[in-house]
Amino acid sequence: MELSYTCCMKLLFKFLPGFFLLCMITCPEFVFGNESDRLALLDLKRRITNDPLHIMNSWNDSTDLCSWIGVTCNVSNKRVVILNLEAQKLVGSIPPSIGNLTYLTGINFIDNNFYGEIPQEWDV
Repeated sequence: MELSYTCCMKLLFKFLPGFFLLCMITCPEFVFGNESDRLALLDLKRRITNDPLHIMNSWNDSTDLCSWIGVTCNVSNKRVVILNLEAQKLVGSIPPSIGNLTYLTGINFIDNNFYGEIPQEWDV
């Protein structure tokens, strides 16, 4: 019985790296997709000059971006689909990189004080 367990563990450790490599090659969006979303949101966070309700504290590298306040992700691919920052009293500018949220279907910035141009990436 011990030999069988040892043999199985050796096989597992032998083929596990190949399995992960195969996943990364065939499913790059699932593995890395929301990295561009994370970077775009962190860029927006950097442009916030006043956050009196401290909601941007939840936007950090130690938590999954899908759990950040105001961020809703698609369940299957973990990409940002809704950005709802309504009435958060935020002050700042909207960076062009927000256009990298390619799965975004809804955005709500009502009752904040964002300034500057609407990013060209939004094509409005």
